[in-house]
Amino acid sequence: MPSPGIPGDPPHHPKGPAYTTAGLSGRGGIGRSGTRRWPVGTRFTRVTVVGEHAQLDVSLPADAPLGGQMPTVLRLLSVPAAATPVRWRLVTPAIGALSPERSLDELGVLDGTVLHLTEADAAPPPPFVDDVERAVAEIVGEQTPPWSGTARRTAVGWLLLPVLLATVLLGAASTGTVGWLAPAVGAVAALLAGALLPGSGGLAAVLISPLAAVGVVYGIAAGRPGFGEGTAVPASLITPSLNWDGFPLVPLLAAAVGGLLAAVARRSLGAMVAGAVIVVAGSLALLCERFGMPAERTAALGLVLAVLISGVAGQLALGGAGLVDLIVADERGVRLPRARVAEAVARGTSLATGAVAGATVTGGLSVLLLMGGTAAAGWFSPALGALGGLVFALRSRMFSRAAHVAPMIAVPVAAAVGACLALPGWLPESGGVAVLGGLVLVGVVVAAAGLGRLTDVAGARASRVLDRVELLAVLALVPGVVLIFGVISLVQRWVG
Repeated sequence: MPSPGIPGDPPHHPKGPAYTTAGLSGRGGIGRSGTRRWPVGTRFTRVTVVGEHAQLDVSLPADAPLGGQMPTVLRLLSVPAAATPVRWRLVTPAIGALSPERSLDELGVLDGTVLHLTEADAAPPPPFVDDVERAVAEIVGEQTPPWSGTARRTAVGWLLLPVLLATVLLGAASTGTVGWLAPAVGAVAALLAGALLPGSGGLAAVLISPLAAVGVVYGIAAGRPGFGEGTAVPASLITPSLNWDGFPLVPLLAAAVGGLLAAVARRSLGAMVAGAVIVVAGSLALLCERFGMPAERTAALGLVLAVLISGVAGQLALGGAGLVDLIVADERGVRLPRARVAEAVARGTSLATGAVAGATVTGGLSVLLLMGGTAAAGWFSPALGALGGLVFALRSRMFSRAAHVAPMIAVPVAAAVGACLALPGWLPESGGVAVLGGLVLVGVVVAAAGLGRLTDVAGARASRVLDRVELLAVLALVPGVVLIFGVISLVQRWVG
C-alpha cells in the first residue's frame, strides 16, 4: 500500500522502504496504484540520516533533487507535523547544508555518508566553497540587504530628512503664512513617513515632527505684534563664530579628522576610507579658500573629486578584498574555506561603503554650494550643481545594495533641496509658497522613486537609455568646470 498522505512515496516493503532497483519495472512514472515508480537504471546512494530522536539507513536516488525526497525522509524518521511550516535541511560536516534543488550526485555525496537532519535556520554554512562566485553572491546577500523591500522603504525615510529639515528652515526664515505653514507641512509629512515607513528611516523621519511643531509655534508667534521686543540673548560666542573667516570649513575639517582617528582606533575599515576621503577633500577646499578661490569653483573641484571616487568604488572593493585572487585559486582547484571568502566579502563591502560615503558627503556639500553660488558665477554654478546631482542619481544604478544606493541618491536630493531654497534668488518674484511647493514636489518624487519599481522589461529598456545619458552627463562635467573657472575668457584675454 502506498504511504497515506504523502503522494509520490515509494511503497513500503516488509524489510524496509523499497529504495532499491529491485521490483521496479517499466519506464517509470505513476503506477496503477498511484505510487511513483522510479525509472529503470536509476542509481541509488546509501546514506545514514540522523534525526533528533532516530537514525535511519536508507538508499536515496542519486540523480533526483533532494527537495522531492524530504517528505519520505521525514515520514521514515517519524518527524511530527508542526503547527507552522518548518524548512528542513540535510547537513554533512564536509559540505554543510545540502541544497534541496540539487541531487546527491551533484553534491558529491557518496555511499556511507552520514547526513544530519536540522532546521534550515540552524543549518551551519559549508566549511569550503565549490564555486567562489556563487558563494560571494550568497554571502553578500547575507551581509547586506539589497535595494528592495524593507531596506528600500527604510532608506526612503532617511532620504526624506533633507526635505523635512528644509521645510523647518523655510518657516524660520519666512514671515507671514509661510512662517507657520512650511513647518506644519513638514510635521504632517514626518508623521506620515513615521507611520508608513519601517525601521530606522521611519524613526528618523518622525523625529523631525517635534522640531517642526516648534517651528509652527514660532511662525504663528512671529506674526503677532510685539514679537522680538524682549531682552536680547547675548551672542558673545555665536556672533564671533559666524564672522570668523574659518567658519564653517575649519570646524567641519576638524570633525572629519576626529572621525578618522576614531575609525582608526576602532579598526573600522569603511569608516577609515570615508574619513580619509572627507579629510582630503576638506584639506583641498581649505587650501583653495586660503588662496582666495571663490566658493563655487572650490565646490566644482569637490564635485569632480566625488564623481571620480564614486566611479572607482566598485573596483576599489574588488581589488582591496582580493576576490580576483580567490577566483583564480578556485579555477585552479584550490579548496577555499568559506570563512576566508566571507572575510574577503566583508572587507570589500566595507571598502565600497566607505568610498561611497566619502563621495556622498563631498558631492552633497559641493552641489549645495553650487546651487547657492554667487552672482558672479551666473547660471553656470546651479547648472553644474544640477548636473552633479544627475550624475550621482544615474551612477547609483551600478550598485545593488541599499547601503550604497541610498547615499548615492542623497546627492541629487541635496541638489533638489538646494535648488528649491535658492529659488527666490533666481526668480525674485517667486515667494515662499513657491519654495514650499518645490519641496513638496521633491518629497513626492523621492517617495515615488523609493517605493516604486519598474518591471524587468521596462527596466532593461530604461537601463540602456540611462547608460547613454550617464555617459553624456559625465562628459558634460568637463565643460561645466571650464565655464565655472572662466577658462574661455582667460584664453581670449591671453590671445587678444
